[in-house]
Amino acid sequence: AVDRQLIGNARPFIGPASHVAEPHLGFVGISKTDQDRNPLFVPDTAVPQQRLRTLELDNWTLDPADRIDDAANVVFGVGNRFWRNAGMLGEFDLYSAYQIADGRWGPAILQGETVLPFGMYTRFHGVVDLEPGEFSDGLVDFGWTHRRGSRVSLGYRYVLDIPQVFENFERNDRFEDFSDSFSRINQINGAARWQMTEQWAVTYNGNYSFDSAISLINQFGVEYFSRCKCWAVRFEVNEDRTRGIDWTIRYRLVGLGDQREKTFTR
Repeated sequence: AVDRQLIGNARPFIGPASHVAEPHLGFVGISKTDQDRNPLFVPDTAVPQQRLRTLELDNWTLDPADRIDDAANVVFGVGNRFWRNAGMLGEFDLYSAYQIADGRWGPAILQGETVLPFGMYTRFHGVVDLEPGEFSDGLVDFGWTHRRGSRVSLGYRYVLDIPQVFENFERNDRFEDFSDSFSRINQINGAARWQMTEQWAVTYNGNYSFDSAISLINQFGVEYFSRCKCWAVRFEVNEDRTRGIDWTIRYRLVGLGDQREKTFTR
């Protein structure tokens, strides 16, 4: 690792910080095994693992299928961490791989997250296919949190090719109204939570597709957290593109085996 001091002239709210760079180099090899005589044969997964994530070589080898394609991949990249006063300001990784068995370069990937002033944060990732050289996958998420529990987030998601798990949409009458144009993921999502008092909070979660100009989901919620901090209840109203409008009441006992004060995750 390499340490150096960053002087935050361009961003004076950061000030002096420590930068740690961690180079990575790895190799993963897989030999395809004939499983035709295996009575408990597990077929290929619906969405096969085609690229590395977070520099973990196990992404390729932990496929639950009994037959994994041959692979001989050299992985390289660099991880970057920025610290200040024993706290992490941000991190980002840049990495790629050369797939020897296929004789081609894997995608180049940049991903990370950053802590911003005043309770704000951002996280992101971007994937560029080096062959044929096009942007194929991206995500950016910006948010704000308050110590009392209020929070707001806004995110954008882009995927050039829809994963194979969605291929049956074309043969399902339920999706006829947008099946011809729904060829990629091009969506914006937002979420908000307003902690009105220590006991009461209201929430919203939504998702919208630009390609088909349709609202995918709208969810509204009201939460009550008991004064004894031992139980909580949440009322939800959901507008979903496949199920229409429905409502749900969720009840939870708090403090049984955990120390969390967060009553519900969304």
